[in-house]
Amino acid sequence: MSNDLTEATVHVGARLGALVARLSSTLASRALGMHGFVTSRARGLHHAVDVALAAAAHELRTPLAVVRAEAQLLARETGANARLTNITRQVDRLTHLVEQLLEAARVPFGPAPSAWELVDLRQLLRAVVRRFERSPRRHVFRMSAGCAAAWIRGDPQRIALALANVIDNAVRFSPKGGVVDVALRVSGREARVSVRDQGIGIPLRRQGRVFEPLYRPHAGTDHDHGGIGLGLALTRRIVTDHGGAVSFTSTAGRGSTFALSLPVVDRGAP
Repeated sequence: MSNDLTEATVHVGARLGALVARLSSTLASRALGMHGFVTSRARGLHHAVDVALAAAAHELRTPLAVVRAEAQLLARETGANARLTNITRQVDRLTHLVEQLLEAARVPFGPAPSAWELVDLRQLLRAVVRRFERSPRRHVFRMSAGCAAAWIRGDPQRIALALANVIDNAVRFSPKGGVVDVALRVSGREARVSVRDQGIGIPLRRQGRVFEPLYRPHAGTDHDHGGIGLGLALTRRIVTDHGGAVSFTSTAGRGSTFALSLPVVDRGAP
């Protein structure tokens, strides 16, 4: 079973690598101005690429889920070990990348605002934090919530992705471990989630571009910890789509704090 699991993991990784390369090429082309083409043929091509990327990402979800389930089953049967722990960690990383690809290739027929759900942001945030806590990491997640509930209206999967993106960045860019503070506060008609790390921070000269698609402020430096530069761009798009805003403060060598603000609603609101 161990060999089958390893082969499955390699196969999924190869498929995802090809998908990431295609996505990067597509987004780079758009960043260079291809999205400015106004012909219906160009628009149709972009739409077709988005649909293809979304379909490919959907196809990756099932084998990733199978690999993770098999790793968990094998751990229960034989006992957890470093290799199984690493497989689980890498599958979690691949799953997060797939969610980012689905958001990046999002097509217009996703859930419309009229179909959004009433979501308790406190519970959703806690679920996302628990997912990170279950992963084998050297970080301590310290969550505080100054409210019993924070009701918002939106797409819970997209909001969860936005939350996961900023927490993943906090972990990625504090490679020595440490505390990641996650806080939720409600003030007036606004809920604010903040994520603070004790990591390497972002140099001031590079902070103006952190929300650009494919931009990685630490690329080519000793602090380059991978990624494809989509997380923060997608987070801002998701939060903006929900009527909110994203802000941050950062000091090189001391860490960063990212804040997501979303409008709250009454629980009984239609």
